Amino acid sequence: MNQVFSKTDDSEFFEYKGYRIPVHLMKLTGGGADTFDKIANEHIQIISVLVGINPHWNILEIGCGIGRDAIPLGEILSPTTNYVGVDIEAASIDWCNQNIGKRHPNFRFEFIDIYEKLYNPNGQVPLCSVRLPVEDMSVDLVILQSVFTHMLRTDIVHYLKDFARLLRCGGKVYTTFFIVDDDIRNSLTDKSYLQFKYSQSPGCFLQSLENPTHAVAYTEEILQEMLDEAGLELAHQIIYGSWSGMRTPTNGGQDSVVLRRCGE
Repeated sequence: MNQVFSKTDDSEFFEYKGYRIPVHLMKLTGGGADTFDKIANEHIQIISVLVGINPHWNILEIGCGIGRDAIPLGEILSPTTNYVGVDIEAASIDWCNQNIGKRHPNFRFEFIDIYEKLYNPNGQVPLCSVRLPVEDMSVDLVILQSVFTHMLRTDIVHYLKDFARLLRCGGKVYTTFFIVDDDIRNSLTDKSYLQFKYSQSPGCFLQSLENPTHAVAYTEEILQEMLDEAGLELAHQIIYGSWSGMRTPTNGGQDSVVLRRCGE
């Protein structure tokens, strides 16, 4: 896709599908204008393959950012269904409401001022008190792109338990993790982008002790323990990404995990 840039009041914008996206907000999603369309397409493609995207589904996205997934979902979802995106970056939420929400009135974006030492140090809300802004058994699909890769076990379990509350019968969660074992950790050298040298707790490994949530990895055994605690289970075998360089990837980037309530 051709990239078109413009500047207004010293701010750079990226023209994308009729939107003028502030580049400085785009970069908060973990990529810039040069990768925005590619990553958006990859996200929608892998969700479509592993879960499917029904135009009549209600969707909740955690960490929606500047709308990298919401923009293509606006071309898929029926205007009679609902999309809710939440994020801890207020400026991104404001932009999404003023732009995506204006074009798609069934799309709603909410700022949750969660305290996060690295990503939102001035936040006022502890994650353990957050109840996601949707009703019980009202959501068909929950999406989290590169969210649990920045969270510790207690907070992940809190979200997983809330997913069990809000999912409709047959509903799914699509999320990503860094899944490690001893071989993978031993293979990651000082030249690797991620290393996970430090053990935070059994089966939980960190990229940085100074900033624990910069990047967090888990073993499959600990992932299973978290799911058991929350009443969820794998709905699909884990789809390993290319990030470690060790496994034969069937997905670019992080490891993809699809969940559902136990027994459904």
